[in-house]
Amino acid sequence: MLKNAMDHKLQKWIKWLDVIKVEISELLIGRNIFWQMLELIESNQVSKGKRILGHYLCSSYVSHVVMGIRRQIKIDKQSISFARLLEEIIENPELISREYFKRLYINSPIAKQMPISMSIQWMYTTI
Repeated sequence: MLKNAMDHKLQKWIKWLDVIKVEISELLIGRNIFWQMLELIESNQVSKGKRILGHYLCSSYVSHVVMGIRRQIKIDKQSISFARLLEEIIENPELISREYFKRLYINSPIAKQMPISMSIQWMYTTI
């Protein structure tokens, strides 16, 4: 694969990771809200209203989670999902190489703090 095409694909994956992170974060926030609301409902003394609201809250939360999971396992070409990202990485494993990882840190503060002998060894060692 040409370097430009490789860079394009890596940039696409990084953008996908941002989208996936937001969607997973929303699921986690929803989980926290669900448990806080359920605790609030259960502490309320109105029994019939409590059951109806609790049932609605549970079914809404389950639907929310199932839809979130469904989005992340969807593999069609129009979707950005964790499963599709993994599928593309499996098809192009050479893009996430040790060399790529080392290039990320060439001009970083971490590389600048290393003694020269250590940074040279780090940059040129291979597994």
